[in-house]
Amino acid sequence: MDFTGEQYQGMINGVKAVKEQKDTKKETKDTLKSIYKNYPALKAMGKVILKADTSYTKDKTGAGSIEYFSPKERSITYNTGYKYKHPQRGTHGIVYNPNTTTEQGIALDMLHGMTQDKTYDKYREEFMDVMGKSKFNNDLQNEWQQFKDERGKDIPFWKQEKFEKFKSNWIDGIIRNLMFEGTPEDFKKANYWEDAREVYLSDEGIKDKFGKIEKYLKTGKKP
Repeated sequence: MDFTGEQYQGMINGVKAVKEQKDTKKETKDTLKSIYKNYPALKAMGKVILKADTSYTKDKTGAGSIEYFSPKERSITYNTGYKYKHPQRGTHGIVYNPNTTTEQGIALDMLHGMTQDKTYDKYREEFMDVMGKSKFNNDLQNEWQQFKDERGKDIPFWKQEKFEKFKSNWIDGIIRNLMFEGTPEDFKKANYWEDAREVYLSDEGIKDKFGKIEKYLKTGKKP
C-alpha cells in the first residue's frame, strides 16, 4: 500500500506521540520514587498521580505552573477562566510543567495532601499553634488585611475566603519555605524567602515544633 507524504508523516507523528507518553510515564514514576526516598512520610498519602504537562503554564492559570488536586475534586477553574481536569479523580493529583517545576517543588506541593495523615496533621497543628502565639502572628494579621484589601473589593462577602482557610494556607506556605533547600538563586526562582529558617527558627518553640515536622517527613518515623 502506498502512502501519501501527509499520511506517512501522520504515522510518524503518532509513533512519536506514543513514545513520548511512555517516556513521560516512566519519568513521573521515577520522580515519585525519588520523592519517596527523600521524604518517606509522603507515602502515607496513598495513591498519587503525577501528570507532567508542558502546556500547563503561569500565563494560563494566572497563578503558578504546579497544582495539587484533592481526591474529591473534579477540576479547578482559575481566575483567568482556564479550567483543568483532575488527572485521576479519587487519587491525589499533581499537575505540573516539567520545564519550570523541580522534583523538590513537586514534593513540597504534595504536602497539601498530608493533612489526612494523623501524625503529620498533629505536628502541623502544633506548629500552627506556636506560630499563632509568637510575634510572627502580626505578620499573619497584616497579610490577611492586605489580602482582603487587594482581593476582596469586588468579591461578594459570601464568596470571600475565610480567615481560617487563609491562615491554613499561610502556615503551609511557611512549612514549605522552611523545608526548601537550595542556593540563593534556587530560592529566588522558587519564590521562597532565603532567610526563613534563620528568622522563624530563632524562636525555640517554633524550632522545636518544626523539627518534628521535618524529621517525620524525611524519615517517615515519629520524632
